[in-house]
Amino acid sequence: MNSRGQDQDVLDSAESGAAFERLYAQAIVNPGGIETNVEQMIEQVRQQAQQERAGRSLYGETILDPALAQQMSSHPLPYWVERMTTAYLRSEGGQARRGLFGYSLQWPDGSQMEGVSFLSREAQDQGLTHLSMGDARVRSLVQQLPACDSQSSHPTSADCRRASGGCRVLVPVADHAGCR
Repeated sequence: MNSRGQDQDVLDSAESGAAFERLYAQAIVNPGGIETNVEQMIEQVRQQAQQERAGRSLYGETILDPALAQQMSSHPLPYWVERMTTAYLRSEGGQARRGLFGYSLQWPDGSQMEGVSFLSREAQDQGLTHLSMGDARVRSLVQQLPACDSQSSHPTSADCRRASGGCRVLVPVADHAGCR
């Protein structure tokens, strides 16, 4: 596919043009080896086409849109993941300390993570560990979120575990022996 989302013939690329020029030059230098050289080029073109098809299947027929990529880069999801994760850790006996270079996280099971960022760009630029929905522990937190009732966009009070300051972490009550 080219930048406009149109199929691009393998033989249209500049790389293929250079291959044809090499084939032509080899035919002049060694006319007796033309059949072998043509067969080799055909095999190269087949391999290139196969690689192109394999690469295309990774992306499907989706056309990448720079405006959409910019919009997604400013989406608040990383902030929500950060708030959810740090609130969970603090409410369940873990720790979340923000330092000069990312977070130090201690999970309720005792495992620790140092130098953590919830923002991919920050993690990449500063050599930090990127914690996102791709992490199994974060995904499990999302799976524990209560369902919303059909009348509102917030969980019902029965779905939240209550503390003196209100709902600490949105966790289905069924997963616990009642409210603490």
